[in-house]
Amino acid sequence: MIGGWRACDACGATWALAGDGPCPLCGEPLQAMDPPLRPLEPELVVPATVDGAEARRRLLAFTGQVAFPSGGLVSDNTSQRLSLVFLPRWVVDIRARGTFRLDAGFEVEVRSTVETWSLGRWVGQQTSEPRLHWEPRVGRVQRDYEAMLVPARTDTHDLVGALGDPFPAPVPFDPTTHAGPVLLPDRDPEERWPAAYDALRELVARDAAAACGAVTSRALDLDVDEGPASWAWELLPVWITRYRDEEGGQHLLMVHGTTGRAVGPRMASASAAAAHARTASLLAAGLGATGTLVGLLGVVIWVLLPVSALCLIGALVAGARALVLPHRVATWNRRELDPEEP
Repeated sequence: MIGGWRACDACGATWALAGDGPCPLCGEPLQAMDPPLRPLEPELVVPATVDGAEARRRLLAFTGQVAFPSGGLVSDNTSQRLSLVFLPRWVVDIRARGTFRLDAGFEVEVRSTVETWSLGRWVGQQTSEPRLHWEPRVGRVQRDYEAMLVPARTDTHDLVGALGDPFPAPVPFDPTTHAGPVLLPDRDPEERWPAAYDALRELVARDAAAACGAVTSRALDLDVDEGPASWAWELLPVWITRYRDEEGGQHLLMVHGTTGRAVGPRMASASAAAAHARTASLLAAGLGATGTLVGLLGVVIWVLLPVSALCLIGALVAGARALVLPHRVATWNRRELDPEEP
C-alpha cells in the first residue's frame, strides 16, 4: 500500500510520497491530507529506463534549441531539479454488447469534363478527384475491448498526452521496490466512465467502418448494455522540472521516462531579443552612414564604390534583423504556449 498522502492547494494535485517537499508540478508547499476512504493501490507500473543523467542531457539538448532563451530555461538549476514522478492512467477492459448507428464514408472517384477555349474552339479534358460518399449503417456490436487507456485525472492539461510518445507494456506493481512520488487519480473508476465511453466510441466507430468496408465514419450513435468492466490503475514514469520566465510565469518541462523525449514550453527572452535588435539597429545606422560617406568619396575615387555597396547591403541586412527579431520571438513564445496555433 502506498502512503504519505499530500495535497497541493495551489494546483489541486494530490500525491503519495515519502517525506516532505514541494509539489512536483507547481513547486508550492504540500499539506498533509487524510487517506482516501477507499484504499488506492496501483496494479501496474511502467519501469523508468531513462536515468537522471540521461534525462538532464535530453533536457539540455531540448532547451538549447532556443535562440534567446529565458534565463530560467537554461540555468543549471533547472536541469538539476529534475525529479522522477509517476503519472496515473486507468487501463480498462470492457465487454461491449449493444447497437450502433453511424454514417459510413466510402471513397469514390468523381469524374468530370472541364471545357477550355483553345485555338478558337472548346476542348474537353477529363478530370477525376477522390471524394467521400456517405451512407447510413446500423448494426450490433459484440466485442471485448481490452487495455483501453483512459485518463485518470480531469486536469485541463493532459500531462500524459503532452508527452507524445506511447509507453511500453507495464509490469505488476511492487510497493516494496517502488520509489518516487505518485500523482493520484482525482476520480474513481465509476466517475471516469464518461471518458471510457468516449474511448469506446472511437474503437467501435473504427471497427464498424472496417466491417462495412468504409474508410472512415461519423455521427456515431452507440447504445451499449452495462456490462462488466475491469479497471486497473497504471503508473507512468516521467522526469519533471520547472522554471520561471523573465515575466514571472512558471512553466513545466517533462522528459519521457522510457523514450527520453523532452516536452514543454521553451520561452524565449523578449528583453534579450530587444537588446540584440537595438545593437543591430545601431550597426545598421553605422554601416549606412559609412556606406554613404564612402559612396560620396567613390565619385572621385571609383575603387571605393564596391566598399560602399557592401556597407549599404550590410546596413539593410542589420536593419531587417532589427525589425524582424522582436516579432519572431513573440511568435515563438505564442507557439510554445499553444502548439496548435498557426
